[in-house]
Parts: sequence; C-alpha cells; structure tokens
Amino acid sequence: MILTHSSTPTDAKAARRAGRRDILHVLVVIALIAVVAGLALDNRQDVSVGWLAGDTTMPLYQLFVATFVLGILAGFLLRARRRHHRSH
Repeated sequence: MILTHSSTPTDAKAARRAGRRDILHVLVVIALIAVVAGLALDNRQDVSVGWLAGDTTMPLYQLFVATFVLGILAGFLLRARRRHHRSH
C-alpha cells in the first residue's frame, strides 16, 4: 500500500471535504434504496399503465423500481454529458 501525504493544509482540507461528500453520497443512496424497497414491499397490487400503443397491467412495485432505475440512468447520462462539455 502506498501512502501519500498532502503537501499543504489546503490539500488536506480538500481531501477531508471530499471524503465527507463521498460518505454523504453513500448514505443518500442507501436511504433512497431503503425508501424504494419499502414502497415495493408495501405496494404489491396490480395497476393499469397506459402506453401510447395500449395499456398493460403490472404490480405497482415494478413501476416504482423501473422509475427509480430510469431516474438513476438519466442522472448518470446527464452527469456524463455535463463532464464531457466541461472538458471541451
């Protein structure tokens, strides 16, 4: 294992802030997963979902989970697009 030391106190503060931000990010993700899991467990009844080409019936928890996953994918795509535009 290679240990690196920050060269200035400012670098050390930035590293601590980044560590706290990472911990907060993990906690928020865990909380969101817990909320979606709770919704899924409590909402197992079938619902009708309308599409442009017709309707379908599915358990409500599947709709919650699908929406959650699509939201995460949209967030990743938007973040990647923002990073790409900043680098050019």
